[in-house]
Formats: sequence, C-alpha cells, structure tokens
Amino acid sequence: GVFVAVTDLLVEVHHSVRNEPLTVAYRQHWCGPHTSQWAPPHTLSRWKVALDRAGLELHVHTDLSERHYQRPYVALAIYLMLLQRAYQLSQWAKLEGMASWASTQIGGVSRELLLHKGHIAYTFMVAYR
Repeated sequence: GVFVAVTDLLVEVHHSVRNEPLTVAYRQHWCGPHTSQWAPPHTLSRWKVALDRAGLELHVHTDLSERHYQRPYVALAIYLMLLQRAYQLSQWAKLEGMASWASTQIGGVSRELLLHKGHIAYTFMVAYR
C-alpha cells in the first residue's frame, strides 16, 4: 500500500527554544479534544515509528512551509491575544457558538505563528512498502 499525508510536524528542537504557550494553544485549539482520537503523531520521528509499525517506509518528505503565505507576525500576535480574550469571555457568558469559533481561530493563528518561528513544518509525505 501507499500512504500519502500533508500534515503539520512539530520541529524537534531543544525544549527551551520551543514556544510552549503557542504549542499548547495549537494542540488545544487546532488539534482540540474533538480530534484527539485520531490526531497524527506530531514529530517526524513519531511518524516514522507509526509508519514502521504499519509496515511502511517513508520515501518522500518535503517541507512546504517555505511557500506558505504568512501574514505579518505582529498582527498575528495581537489577533491571538484578542481571540484568547474573546474565548474567555464567551465561555464565561456561556456563548458556546462564539467560544467554538474563537477556539478554531486561536488554533489557526497559533499554527501560523508557529510556522513563522519555524517550530512546525507543513509537510508532504509519501510512504510505501
């Protein structure tokens, strides 16, 4: 069989360098509890272990991040702060639809900020026997 994936990979860096609050926001809001049952491995080494267990070998691994359109970093950071406040207020006011929307937006903005910092890579992979 052939397995093709386009996914985000957390870049394996020293923990003191990685931006933990953004990584947590990314996992909590982009990958969220609704996807935790099928969330893929987050690093290339974890992908390789999973593929090996499935009897597949990784043959193509291409980082597409370089070509990814990125909005200005400062604007994204400000937008993230506003979204986090909107999320907190909507949870407090029990506005579930607004909280869900804000959560999705927080995940997306966190993802873009992690791409900016080089802490995740948008990756194309092909594995086969």
